[in-house]
Formats: sequence, C-alpha cells, structure tokens
Amino acid sequence: MPIYIKKTDFDIEISGDTYPMRHILKNHDAQWDAKAKAWSLPLTAEDWVRRELGAVERGSHTVVTKYKERDKEAATLSDADLQRLRQYVDKAVDNKAEALKPDMAEANAADIQALAKSVNTSIIEEVGRQNEALVQRLNEIEKEAQANRVLEVRTSEGAHVVKGLAHPLLDDLITGLAAGLHVWVAGPSGSGKTHGAMQAAEALGLKFEAQGAMTMAHELTGFVDAGGKYHETPFVRAFRSGGLILLDEIDAGSNEALLCLNAALANGFMSLPSGEVLQAHKDFKCVGAANTFGNGATAEYVGRVRIDQAFLQRFGMRLDWGYNEDLERQMTCNDEWVTRVQRARKSASVHGVKVMITPRQSQAGAKLIAMGMDADKAAKLTYLSGLSAEQAAMIESGAKNA
Repeated sequence: MPIYIKKTDFDIEISGDTYPMRHILKNHDAQWDAKAKAWSLPLTAEDWVRRELGAVERGSHTVVTKYKERDKEAATLSDADLQRLRQYVDKAVDNKAEALKPDMAEANAADIQALAKSVNTSIIEEVGRQNEALVQRLNEIEKEAQANRVLEVRTSEGAHVVKGLAHPLLDDLITGLAAGLHVWVAGPSGSGKTHGAMQAAEALGLKFEAQGAMTMAHELTGFVDAGGKYHETPFVRAFRSGGLILLDEIDAGSNEALLCLNAALANGFMSLPSGEVLQAHKDFKCVGAANTFGNGATAEYVGRVRIDQAFLQRFGMRLDWGYNEDLERQMTCNDEWVTRVQRARKSASVHGVKVMITPRQSQAGAKLIAMGMDADKAAKLTYLSGLSAEQAAMIESGAKNA
C-alpha cells in the first residue's frame, strides 16, 4: 500500500502505509489525526515527504510503494501484431477477389458473404490466439513479480528487507510483533506458519529461534544437570538476548509446560531452574503457531489440547492463517496440477471425506510430475494416499465436475 499526500489550505495530510515510519514522522513534528487516520505536517514539509517517504497524490499513475516489483506489460496487442492482422485480412480479401470476376459478382453473392464471415471469424480466432498468449505472458510476469517481491520494513534500528513469496497476512504479523504484541497464528497444516514467522524475524532484523510441542516445563525453562550446569533452551536464549521465538505446535503440548510462561509473556520476567531471575530483552518477540485457536481437539486435529485461557490472553493478537490458493499456485509452478489439487480439496470438504489435502501435497506432486511421473499416479501417491478406493473415486469425481 502506497503513502499518499493531500494538500489543504493550511497543511498537508499523509495517509496510507505510514506505520513503519511513524517514528520518522514524529521526529518531524507530525501530528496524528485519529479521525482522519492521517498525519498532518506544515505545507513547507511537502518536498521532504515526497522525497523521503515516496508519497504521491491520490490518483497518481507513478505510485511508489513498499513493494518493488517489475513493471507489468500492458494486456494489449502491439502495433506489430495489429499490422500483422491487417495484412492477414487484406491478403484474404485480395485472394478471394481475384478468384471472383466482376461479371460474376451477383452469381457469387453467397461466396462473397461467406468470405466476409470467414474473414471475421479468422480475425476473432487470431485475436483470441494473441490474447491467450498475452494472458500466459502476463501470468508469467505476475509470478516473476511475486518471486521478486521486496518488502521493506523500517525500524529504529534501520531498514530490513524480505524478498520472495509471502502470505497475505505477513504484513499483519510483522505489524503486531513490531507493536510489542505476542501473536497466536492458527492455521491448517502446510499453510506456511513457520515460513511466515521466519520472514517476520528477517523483516524485523531478529534472530529466529524455534521449539516444537512441549509436554514438560523444563523444555521451555531449561534444566540443571547432575554436575550443576544449567542448560538453556531456545526460548530462554531469545528471552535473554533478543530474537523471535516460534513456539510451534503450541496446542499439541501440555498446559503444565505452557503455564510456566505466564509471567514471562505477561510481565517480562522469568525464574530459571538455576535460580536466576531473567528480564526479557527489549527485542524479544514470541509467535505461537497452532492448528487451532486453543479450544481443543477437532475432527482434523484430534491430538490438540484445550489451552488455559489465562495463557491465551498473553497473545494480544490472533491471526487466522488459512490456505492462500494464489500463494499455493505461485509456489507450485504447475497450474494444471495445483488446480486439480485445489478442486480435490474442495470436493473432499463437500463430500465429508476426512482427509487433509494441503499445499505440501501440491508441491510434492508437482515435483514428481517434473520428474516425468504421470499426474494420476502422482495423485495416488500424494493427496489420495491412504484413502479407500471409494473415497478416492468420490473426491476425484467431485473435482472433475467442479
């Protein structure tokens, strides 16, 4: 989202994606107008806003955004293509006219009408082929743009850049963490929660740490061995020195293990088995990745536990990190195959077949097909694996009719 500038009689208003540079605006005596949802600055600051923040007037065709993508080609026929079409039509008319003698025009009226219809049909077919090629090229350009997408995040420590494909909720995740909130990210298997957390750490210039499902408190707080040596955990390391800790599969562990973190997440301190009382580093960030919102087991995730509400309240922001089919398509790089998998996913849901068809299977099948495997066999070895013949037939039939 770009940053916009609007001039009034007395000052200028700055709106849009101003969150990453709010500290810069404050340093230049900008005032936040909550009602207008914009910053205001004196008119004399206009040049600085345009130059430093890349702000543009609304409606401008030269918008500078925080996403630096390659320019997209226009979805129109080129002059050369139009000239080729004209030559094609002229040649068809000349050839037919040569075959028809003037004194036989009346007798060949039906042929002349057929010529007009033929030429018109040929033009439509030719333009259709051109547009099909253009659409294909534009799709390629879109994929290239997404692959080369650059997200720039400015913090008090400087600017950090994240490149490549990203989930649509990545911006929200980064914003929540930058605001000092711990974030609960709930989504199905294979939706990219771990990758999103890694990108958020990169965007904020933080070291990334991760821990899996925990059943005992020492897995989070560490332990003292028989020799009296304390062994710290990734969580303690991030808490002490700063960094983003991902508590992966957080709803698959035990409440006993998680409750020891209440004080750490709520008040910023924790007591270690070594006797040390540790204060949270100013750059400590926590992301809890789960398949549920902590309300217990579901039909798909039978091993998930109901999380203590006091612990859940420590996460000030909760994101519903679902599958994003556009992102899945871009990562799979096989449109025909990913369309088949996505239709199969919908078909399974409609027919009540309890099976998980995830983007991981889209990517796995695409790799098999790239190695020369038949798509039907790839389907049997990926998203249809483990199903009965009746269930597989039901899913495939529904997918074909979608």
